[in-house]
Order: sequence, then C-alpha cells, then structure tokens
Amino acid sequence: MRAQIPEALRRQSKRFAAKQGYYLTADYSVKPAQLALTKEPTKYSRWQFEFVTNLPKGYTYDHGYYIKNVNDVGAAWLVIGDAGTRYAHFIGYKFILSAEKKTVLTVHEAEGDDDGK
Repeated sequence: MRAQIPEALRRQSKRFAAKQGYYLTADYSVKPAQLALTKEPTKYSRWQFEFVTNLPKGYTYDHGYYIKNVNDVGAAWLVIGDAGTRYAHFIGYKFILSAEKKTVLTVHEAEGDDDGK
C-alpha cells in the first residue's frame, strides 16, 4: 500500500508532504512492532485485504476490510489506535499493528498520477 497524505497535512508540514507515495511497511525490528513509511518496498510492505460483511450497527458502509500484513513473523493486523491528535480541522488517529483484527476499514482508490499504486 502506498501513502496518500491528505492535502491539509501536506500544506501544514513538509515532513508529511515528503512521505506522499511512500510504502506502508511493518517494522518488526522493534518491540512492539511499528509501522513506517519507506521510500522503497520491503518484504514487510505487502498487505492482504480480508473482505467483511455484516458490519456492526453504526458503520456507514455495508462492507469493509480487515487488513493484514503479509509476513513470516505472525499475525499482524492494521488497526486504528485509541488516542487521536487534534489538528486544525480534524482529529488524526495513528494506525498500529495488532495481533487481533479489531478495525474494519473502507478502501477507496487514491486520486493521483501513480495509477492507484
């Protein structure tokens, strides 16, 4: 998966703007495992989407995905962390790795000139 940094964040920070198009990569060299954005893909930059229906009440969509890191280490699911950071016009939540699949995500094709990569 490639990072699609929201335009509002790109305007606020050159650091965020520089990560546009980077690969979402699991970093198992630290405990607990973390997520990183890498310029080039690594063996931990592959993700598998598990289709989910019958979502709990309150979801906007009727389906979504659990997203799992493809690795040789063990189950690692992409989930949204509990604490958010308040920005000018929104609250941003960090994605973290978890041994449990807890977060159902919706997926949309990114707009841009990289053919959705």
